[in-house]
Amino acid sequence: MAVWHDSLYVCGRILTVDDDTVHQVAQWIGGDAVENCTVGISEPPQRPAALQVMPNGVQGQWSVHLPSEGAWHLVAYNMAGQTVGTWQTNGQSLTMDLASKSSGLYLLRATNATGQQRTAKLIHH
Repeated sequence: MAVWHDSLYVCGRILTVDDDTVHQVAQWIGGDAVENCTVGISEPPQRPAALQVMPNGVQGQWSVHLPSEGAWHLVAYNMAGQTVGTWQTNGQSLTMDLASKSSGLYLLRATNATGQQRTAKLIHH
């Protein structure tokens, strides 16, 4: 976007329905560019910090990194919706042991003291 004399120029790249890219320059002429022209620019919403879960090298054990320190309650569910394990921590990380559980896909839900929740999926072999 640029202003030259009394004209406002806006340029950009537009993706069409046919997946073609069109480079466009638009010129706005006339009027007071400061008083009559508003451009809505907003910041994209911030995504909440993620719950990170990764195998830690020991068969069936997982390292969990929480988005912040504090009291967290974690619950693991199997695909039938049954609770297969619960953990508590006051830190920002912990180790979960699912070695005694069947192989499959699990959902992990972490909830902090203020009710904020984060979820992650993990595949246990």
